[in-house]
Amino acid sequence: MKIVTFNLRVDIPLDKENRFRNRKGLILEKIDTEKPDVIGFQEMTPPMREFLKKHLTDYTFVGRSRSGDFTGEHMDIAFLKDKYDLFGLDSFWLSPTPYIPDSRYEVQSEYPRITTVAVLCRIEDKKIFRVLNTHLDHEGDPARVLGINQILSYIKEQNAKIELPFFLMGDFNARPESETIMACNNAKDPELCELTAGIEGVTFHNYGNVSENFKIDYIFCDKKTAENNYTVEKWEDNSFGLWLSDHYPLCCDIDF
Repeated sequence: MKIVTFNLRVDIPLDKENRFRNRKGLILEKIDTEKPDVIGFQEMTPPMREFLKKHLTDYTFVGRSRSGDFTGEHMDIAFLKDKYDLFGLDSFWLSPTPYIPDSRYEVQSEYPRITTVAVLCRIEDKKIFRVLNTHLDHEGDPARVLGINQILSYIKEQNAKIELPFFLMGDFNARPESETIMACNNAKDPELCELTAGIEGVTFHNYGNVSENFKIDYIFCDKKTAENNYTVEKWEDNSFGLWLSDHYPLCCDIDF
């Protein structure tokens, strides 16, 4: 099974030749070639979502925008419709009041943050698992730590009802040595394993303009799932100066 975390980068004039409108053909071509089973998208505005849904017809898109009025960025999960059924769906804000739209922590930036959760069933063998996709705060570790701990508590609560394998992915806006990632590595219930630990160098590259190590994108899973064989890679495609995004999408191909 291939699972991908993909920060699309919003479509803004500031990006000039690397605006989404110029990159979108490259994105479609890459997804059509790789055919990942599950994709977690971040920074997907409603027009971008409309375009991808129209052209990626093999996929079902689920999720909502982070804004209460449905106009903001989506944290959608897309999955191959002929291989998986949707058994459950949830979205919650990273805040003390997770089901109040636009809510956030006091130490957070002005932007609300959400997590999208899909419970998927593989049609072939009826294997059921959870996928969580998120985009943590970009301004400070205190908000990110609160957010990731909330997500970990959510997984624990759901596992108490029915324990399922899970994948947690997204743009964490946190480097490997940060308190946010330490919280993931030190978690005991649930215990996480980072599938992307072998990824070296940057994941955020600002369209090829970052030279320092700047890894902020991750895919985690439960400890038992991580015992399976898997490989990971960055999608580093660059065509005549056009990139897939200002982040490298991360792809994990796992026996699952």
